[in-house]
Amino acid sequence: QHPIVIDSGRLLCNSVKSFLLANSGGNIPVSPLIFNLVIPISDTSIENLNVQIINNDKEIYSGNITESYLIPLGITLCEQKLAITVDSTNLLFKNFILRDVNQNLIEGKVTLKISNEEKEINEDYEQRVVWLNKPFSLMDPEKAIEYLSYIESDSVISKMLDENESDYPKILNEYWKKFDPTPETSYNEIMFEYYSRIDYASREFRSIGSVNGAKTDRGMIYIKFGKPEKIERISNPQGQIIEVWTYVNPERKFSFIDKKGTGNFTLIEE
Repeated sequence: QHPIVIDSGRLLCNSVKSFLLANSGGNIPVSPLIFNLVIPISDTSIENLNVQIINNDKEIYSGNITESYLIPLGITLCEQKLAITVDSTNLLFKNFILRDVNQNLIEGKVTLKISNEEKEINEDYEQRVVWLNKPFSLMDPEKAIEYLSYIESDSVISKMLDENESDYPKILNEYWKKFDPTPETSYNEIMFEYYSRIDYASREFRSIGSVNGAKTDRGMIYIKFGKPEKIERISNPQGQIIEVWTYVNPERKFSFIDKKGTGNFTLIEE
Protein backbone atom coordinates (compact mmCIF):
# COMPACT_ATOMS: atom_id res chain seq x y z
CA GLN A 1 0.00 0.00 0.00
CA HIS A 2 1.04 3.61 -0.51
CA PRO A 3 3.16 4.90 2.41
CA ILE A 4 1.39 7.11 4.93
CA VAL A 5 2.82 10.08 6.86
CA ILE A 6 1.27 10.60 10.29
CA ASP A 7 1.62 13.12 13.09
CA SER A 8 3.52 11.43 15.91
CA GLY A 9 1.13 12.89 18.48
CA ARG A 10 -1.71 10.63 19.54
CA LEU A 11 -5.37 11.55 19.87
CA LEU A 12 -8.58 9.75 20.76
CA CYS A 13 -11.31 9.41 18.13
CA ASN A 14 -14.43 7.74 19.50
CA SER A 15 -12.29 6.38 22.35
CA VAL A 16 -9.89 4.75 19.87
CA LYS A 17 -6.20 5.72 19.72
CA SER A 18 -5.55 7.50 16.40
CA PHE A 19 -2.98 9.58 14.53
CA LEU A 20 -3.63 12.57 12.30
CA LEU A 21 -2.83 11.98 8.64
CA ALA A 22 -0.08 14.42 7.65
CA ASN A 23 -0.01 13.78 3.88
CA SER A 24 -3.75 13.66 3.26
CA GLY A 25 -3.41 16.20 0.42
CA GLY A 26 -0.70 14.16 -1.27
CA ASN A 27 2.08 16.39 0.08
CA ILE A 28 4.27 16.29 3.17
CA PRO A 29 3.95 19.64 4.97
CA VAL A 30 6.91 21.65 6.23
CA SER A 31 6.16 21.78 9.93
CA PRO A 32 7.70 22.06 13.40
CA LEU A 33 5.73 18.90 14.26
CA ILE A 34 7.37 15.50 14.07
CA PHE A 35 6.01 13.00 11.54
CA ASN A 36 6.42 9.25 11.25
CA LEU A 37 6.30 7.22 8.03
CA VAL A 38 4.05 4.16 7.95
CA ILE A 39 4.61 1.59 5.20
CA PRO A 40 1.74 -0.94 5.09
CA ILE A 41 2.74 -4.35 3.68
CA SER A 42 0.14 -7.04 2.90
CA ASP A 43 2.69 -9.86 3.26
CA THR A 44 2.90 -10.15 7.06
CA SER A 45 5.84 -12.57 6.88
CA ILE A 46 8.28 -9.82 5.84
CA GLU A 47 10.77 -9.05 8.61
CA ASN A 48 12.42 -5.89 7.30
CA LEU A 49 12.43 -3.26 4.59
CA ASN A 50 15.21 -1.26 3.01
CA VAL A 51 14.20 2.39 2.75
CA GLN A 52 15.93 5.22 0.90
CA ILE A 53 14.67 8.82 0.93
CA ILE A 54 15.90 11.29 -1.70
CA ASN A 55 14.96 14.95 -1.29
CA ASN A 56 15.82 17.28 -4.20
CA ASP A 57 18.40 14.79 -5.53
CA LYS A 58 20.08 14.51 -2.11
CA GLU A 59 19.96 11.31 -0.08
CA ILE A 60 18.40 12.12 3.28
CA TYR A 61 18.06 8.60 4.65
CA SER A 62 19.12 5.07 3.75
CA GLY A 63 18.69 2.12 6.04
CA ASN A 64 16.98 -1.08 7.02
CA ILE A 65 13.89 -0.75 9.19
CA THR A 66 12.44 -3.53 11.34
CA GLU A 67 10.01 -1.78 13.67
CA SER A 68 6.52 -2.90 12.66
CA TYR A 69 3.00 -3.51 13.99
CA LEU A 70 0.30 -5.93 12.82
CA ILE A 71 -2.72 -3.65 12.64
CA PRO A 72 -5.74 -3.36 10.31
CA LEU A 73 -5.58 0.34 9.43
CA GLY A 74 -8.55 2.54 8.70
CA ILE A 75 -9.25 6.21 8.02
CA THR A 76 -11.71 8.26 10.05
CA LEU A 77 -12.74 11.90 10.39
CA CYS A 78 -11.54 13.30 13.70
CA GLU A 79 -11.70 16.96 14.77
CA GLN A 80 -12.52 17.85 11.13
CA LYS A 81 -9.30 16.19 9.99
CA LEU A 82 -8.46 12.79 8.54
CA ALA A 83 -6.91 10.35 10.99
CA ILE A 84 -5.43 6.88 10.84
CA THR A 85 -6.96 4.43 13.31
CA VAL A 86 -7.55 0.73 13.91
CA ASP A 87 -10.38 -0.74 11.84
CA SER A 88 -11.03 -4.44 12.51
CA THR A 89 -13.17 -4.70 9.36
CA ASN A 90 -10.13 -4.06 7.13
CA LEU A 91 -7.35 -6.42 6.07
CA LEU A 92 -4.47 -7.04 8.46
CA PHE A 93 -1.24 -5.32 7.35
CA LYS A 94 2.27 -5.34 8.68
CA ASN A 95 2.96 -1.65 9.16
CA PHE A 96 6.64 -0.72 9.17
CA ILE A 97 7.52 2.52 10.96
CA LEU A 98 10.24 5.05 10.16
CA ARG A 99 10.18 7.69 12.89
CA ASP A 100 10.98 11.42 12.59
CA VAL A 101 10.89 11.15 8.81
CA ASN A 102 10.46 14.87 8.15
CA GLN A 103 13.23 16.30 10.32
CA ASN A 104 15.66 16.91 7.47
CA LEU A 105 13.24 17.37 4.59
CA ILE A 106 13.06 20.70 2.79
CA GLU A 107 10.63 22.02 0.17
CA GLY A 108 10.70 20.18 -3.11
CA LYS A 109 10.53 16.69 -4.54
CA VAL A 110 10.81 13.57 -2.39
CA THR A 111 11.38 10.06 -3.74
CA LEU A 112 10.81 7.14 -1.40
CA LYS A 113 12.45 3.87 -2.48
CA ILE A 114 11.28 0.71 -0.70
CA SER A 115 12.83 -2.70 -1.31
CA ASN A 116 13.22 -6.23 0.00
CA GLU A 117 15.28 -8.58 -2.17
CA GLU A 118 13.97 -11.77 -0.58
CA LYS A 119 10.34 -10.89 -1.36
CA GLU A 120 11.19 -9.12 -4.63
CA ILE A 121 9.82 -5.81 -3.45
CA ASN A 122 11.11 -2.80 -5.35
CA GLU A 123 8.80 0.21 -5.27
CA ASP A 124 9.30 3.95 -5.79
CA TYR A 125 6.89 6.59 -4.50
CA GLU A 126 7.10 10.28 -5.28
CA GLN A 127 5.68 13.13 -3.23
CA ARG A 128 6.41 16.78 -2.58
CA VAL A 129 7.33 18.67 0.57
CA VAL A 130 5.22 21.84 0.69
CA TRP A 131 5.32 24.71 3.20
CA LEU A 132 1.56 25.22 3.51
CA ASN A 133 1.64 28.26 5.83
CA LYS A 134 4.78 29.80 4.39
CA PRO A 135 4.96 33.56 5.03
CA PHE A 136 4.18 35.57 1.89
CA SER A 137 7.31 37.70 2.38
CA LEU A 138 9.39 34.53 2.10
CA MET A 139 7.96 33.43 -1.25
CA ASP A 140 10.48 35.44 -3.29
CA PRO A 141 14.04 34.62 -2.09
CA GLU A 142 15.45 37.89 -3.45
CA LYS A 143 12.84 39.97 -1.63
CA ALA A 144 13.31 37.85 1.48
CA ILE A 145 17.03 38.70 1.50
CA GLU A 146 16.22 42.40 1.03
CA TYR A 147 13.86 42.19 4.03
CA LEU A 148 16.87 41.43 6.21
CA SER A 149 17.54 45.20 6.15
CA TYR A 150 15.61 45.55 9.43
CA ILE A 151 18.23 43.53 11.29
CA GLU A 152 21.29 43.35 9.04
CA SER A 153 23.80 45.76 7.49
CA ASP A 154 23.62 46.86 3.85
CA SER A 155 27.05 45.35 3.17
CA VAL A 156 25.97 41.87 4.29
CA ILE A 157 22.79 42.04 2.22
CA SER A 158 24.66 43.30 -0.85
CA LYS A 159 27.14 40.45 -0.54
CA MET A 160 24.30 37.93 -0.45
CA LEU A 161 22.59 39.49 -3.47
CA ASP A 162 25.84 39.49 -5.44
CA GLU A 163 25.70 35.69 -5.54
CA ASN A 164 23.98 33.70 -8.28
CA GLU A 165 20.22 34.21 -8.15
CA SER A 166 19.57 30.47 -8.27
CA ASP A 167 21.51 30.15 -4.99
CA TYR A 168 19.36 32.69 -3.10
CA PRO A 169 17.20 30.04 -1.33
CA LYS A 170 20.30 28.20 -0.10
CA ILE A 171 22.02 31.46 0.95
CA LEU A 172 18.92 32.53 2.85
CA ASN A 173 18.67 29.21 4.69
CA GLU A 174 22.36 29.32 5.56
CA TYR A 175 21.96 32.83 6.99
CA TRP A 176 19.12 31.77 9.29
CA LYS A 177 20.79 28.55 10.42
CA LYS A 178 22.88 30.39 13.00
CA PHE A 179 19.66 31.54 14.73
CA ASP A 180 17.84 28.19 14.53
CA PRO A 181 16.74 26.98 18.00
CA THR A 182 16.34 23.44 16.62
CA PRO A 183 19.35 22.90 14.32
CA GLU A 184 18.73 19.16 14.26
CA THR A 185 15.65 19.76 12.09
CA SER A 186 15.19 21.57 8.77
CA TYR A 187 12.34 23.70 10.14
CA ASN A 188 13.59 27.05 11.44
CA GLU A 189 11.20 28.60 13.96
CA ILE A 190 13.04 31.93 14.11
CA MET A 191 13.01 32.32 10.33
CA PHE A 192 9.27 31.62 10.31
CA GLU A 193 8.65 34.14 13.12
CA TYR A 194 10.65 36.90 11.42
CA TYR A 195 8.87 36.69 8.07
CA SER A 196 5.50 36.23 9.77
CA ARG A 197 6.13 39.56 11.50
CA ILE A 198 6.88 41.16 8.13
CA ASP A 199 3.60 39.81 6.72
CA TYR A 200 1.68 41.16 9.72
CA ALA A 201 3.38 44.56 9.60
CA SER A 202 2.81 44.88 5.84
CA ARG A 203 -0.89 44.22 6.30
CA GLU A 204 -1.74 45.91 9.61
CA PHE A 205 0.32 49.13 9.58
CA ARG A 206 -0.64 50.54 6.21
CA SER A 207 -1.81 54.13 6.24
CA ILE A 208 -3.62 56.25 3.66
CA GLY A 209 -1.23 56.46 0.74
CA SER A 210 1.19 53.92 2.25
CA VAL A 211 1.87 50.83 0.13
CA ASN A 212 3.80 48.68 2.61
CA GLY A 213 3.14 48.79 6.33
CA ALA A 214 6.44 47.01 6.98
CA LYS A 215 8.26 50.21 5.98
CA THR A 216 6.43 52.38 8.50
CA ASP A 217 7.90 53.16 11.92
CA ARG A 218 5.43 50.88 13.69
CA GLY A 219 6.12 48.16 11.15
CA MET A 220 9.88 48.33 11.65
CA ILE A 221 9.56 48.20 15.45
CA TYR A 222 7.15 45.28 15.25
CA ILE A 223 9.48 43.34 12.95
CA LYS A 224 12.48 43.89 15.23
CA PHE A 225 10.82 43.34 18.61
CA GLY A 226 7.56 41.52 17.97
CA LYS A 227 4.15 42.18 19.47
CA PRO A 228 4.25 44.52 22.48
CA GLU A 229 2.76 43.38 25.78
CA LYS A 230 0.71 46.58 26.02
CA ILE A 231 -0.61 49.17 23.53
CA GLU A 232 -2.18 52.44 24.71
CA ARG A 233 -3.71 55.29 22.71
CA ILE A 234 -3.95 58.84 24.02
CA SER A 235 -4.56 62.30 22.53
CA ASN A 236 -2.21 65.26 22.89
CA PRO A 237 -3.44 68.88 23.33
CA GLN A 238 -3.48 69.29 19.52
CA GLY A 239 -5.90 66.38 19.18
CA GLN A 240 -3.32 64.12 17.57
CA ILE A 241 -3.37 60.42 18.42
CA ILE A 242 -0.33 59.00 20.20
CA GLU A 243 0.18 55.24 20.41
CA VAL A 244 2.46 53.88 23.14
CA TRP A 245 3.95 50.38 22.89
CA THR A 246 5.35 48.75 26.02
CA TYR A 247 7.61 45.71 26.07
CA VAL A 248 8.31 43.87 29.32
CA ASN A 249 11.30 41.60 28.71
CA PRO A 250 13.56 43.38 28.05
CA GLU A 251 11.84 46.57 29.15
CA ARG A 252 11.27 48.97 26.24
CA LYS A 253 8.77 51.69 25.38
CA PHE A 254 8.07 53.30 22.00
CA SER A 255 5.69 56.20 21.26
CA PHE A 256 4.23 56.94 17.82
CA ILE A 257 2.20 59.94 16.70
CA ASP A 258 -0.32 60.30 13.86
CA LYS A 259 0.33 63.95 12.93
CA LYS A 260 -2.01 64.18 9.95
CA GLY A 261 -4.76 61.73 10.93
CA THR A 262 -3.95 59.42 8.03
CA GLY A 263 -2.98 56.42 10.15
CA ASN A 264 0.72 56.97 9.50
CA PHE A 265 2.23 56.84 12.98
CA THR A 266 5.81 58.12 13.18
CA LEU A 267 8.20 57.28 15.99
CA ILE A 268 8.62 60.02 18.59
CA GLU A 269 12.26 60.40 19.49
CA GLU A 270 12.66 60.02 23.26
